[in-house]
Amino acid sequence: LGGVLETLDAKMSKFRLDRPETYVVGRRYVRHVKAATSHAHDGPARQDDVLGKVCWAAGIFLSAISCSFEEALEMHKITLGADVRAYAPDHVNVAESYHNIAN
Repeated sequence: LGGVLETLDAKMSKFRLDRPETYVVGRRYVRHVKAATSHAHDGPARQDDVLGKVCWAAGIFLSAISCSFEEALEMHKITLGADVRAYAPDHVNVAESYHNIAN
């Protein structure tokens, strides 16, 4: 799972909201991020930071580009769980996860 998450992180990091030419990255890899999350509980806790990053990018794509709000919310909830496990509760990534869920 670690290698899959690392590859997805490399791919999804190319997605940018301000660059429409990168939207194809989100369209191509969001489904793979969703599939990886179904196996995330199998991986070690040290993968939570990468899981959080790829789910964050997928959530942003789903809410801002695809307007798939329920799917985006699910990705943001997974991001929050991963960030809470990977960082301290007062870490900026945890706060951003709460913000994304609220929006």
